[in-house]
Amino acid sequence: MKPFNNRKLNQTKQIASSLVWILGIALLTALLCAMSLSGERVAGEEAVDADHALEGCFRVLVAAKDRTSGLCDVMMLLSLDRDQNTLSVLQIPRDTYARLGEGSYRKINGAPAALGGMPAFRQAMEQTLGISIDRYVRLSPDAFRKGVDALGGVELTLDEPMDYEDPIQGLSIHLKKGTQLLDGKEAEWFVRYRADYVRGDLGRLDAQKQFLAAFVRKALALRSPMGLARLAAAILEDVDTDLGASDLFMLSEATMELSSEKILFVTAPGEDAVGKNGGSYYVLSAKGMEALLSDHFGKEQEGFDPQKSFLNANSEAFRRIYESKISYRIYTSREIGESGISIPRT
Repeated sequence: MKPFNNRKLNQTKQIASSLVWILGIALLTALLCAMSLSGERVAGEEAVDADHALEGCFRVLVAAKDRTSGLCDVMMLLSLDRDQNTLSVLQIPRDTYARLGEGSYRKINGAPAALGGMPAFRQAMEQTLGISIDRYVRLSPDAFRKGVDALGGVELTLDEPMDYEDPIQGLSIHLKKGTQLLDGKEAEWFVRYRADYVRGDLGRLDAQKQFLAAFVRKALALRSPMGLARLAAAILEDVDTDLGASDLFMLSEATMELSSEKILFVTAPGEDAVGKNGGSYYVLSAKGMEALLSDHFGKEQEGFDPQKSFLNANSEAFRRIYESKISYRIYTSREIGESGISIPRT
């Protein structure tokens, strides 16, 4: 995280109100993915030009570390389409098979560390996805709790109670059934829970969509410069990003007219598979990803994963999934708010 100087501190105070949408859309899965004011640009760096600020897609890669292993429990791509006035949020399962870096660990949640940091990870994802990615955000485990508490909590309705104990991970989850206001600790319990989901981590991703939609509603209702400044200050020390002041101005201007039906959530299409070593992986569907990125993420060129980084060619099961065209399900923020998402539990 780059330090502030006095001139830039004064500048950032003037843009605190622009964070309403940035903070609202950037919370996803296990952690609060917030675009804080910490990414001020160094002197001499060029600002975003006018054409870039008004046209095409602006994309941000987000990753967030878990509390125990240092791996990234959250991976997502945000794409703001300024022509269509939509925001698309792509969730990438943490167990996605990815041959990035030289190490033997082949799950994407280890890629940022294996590659030496977020700048290199962003570049690798540009090459594999076949799209440009403008900025990155990486969050510490505390960003989520602090952000939710600064917002005054988030209201959710649970159809069933959640009870789970895992001393190794430091998890002791106990949430009751019904409508309740979750504070930061309780919200973290909700987004990390997966104990009896039939689809495991995919069920957890759907639960996190529900939480994000509720957070967006709370952020929209806030629309207070003082409240947003408090939220930004709460997570400032927990965010590493190359977003600059000009990016924040542009994002604020472009997203202020977004409505809940224009905020889209989707999990990367694919299926679970078991490797030869017995490890569980999520294998992306190349044809499904190509269609998704072209239809909703402004993909400029054909050809997903030219280096076959998401394919284990030695596994017939992996190849079958990779070469299949698996469909995806788009949810809007409004739909989630009105109908929720059905998550099968055992």
